[in-house]
Amino acid sequence: RADARRAKLPAEPAAGAPDTLAVLARMPDGSRLQRRFASTDAASAIYDWVHAGWADASGAETVPDFLVVQNMPRREVPDDPGVSLAGAGLAEARQCALFVEPREPDTPMVE
Repeated sequence: RADARRAKLPAEPAAGAPDTLAVLARMPDGSRLQRRFASTDAASAIYDWVHAGWADASGAETVPDFLVVQNMPRREVPDDPGVSLAGAGLAEARQCALFVEPREPDTPMVE
């Protein structure tokens, strides 16, 4: 499942490319993931990237269901392939910090 998520990731833009967003994601264990995305990439690509990174770090194919949120102002990043990063309000600056939060225990697993 992690490989399927990884395969869906768009190509990473070169450093300094126009309309590029540098994303730092803070994982629940305090570790960090960093990557660049185009502002036109789907917001759901953030979830694919986090899922693959979490699976790589843990060695597991299935990871707990999670939310990706921006802290200031606090808002959830939509896991929606029809919404771009710009449309989700993340591309207003050239960089952003996001937080990965586990969902409640009674929610289904991410595949």
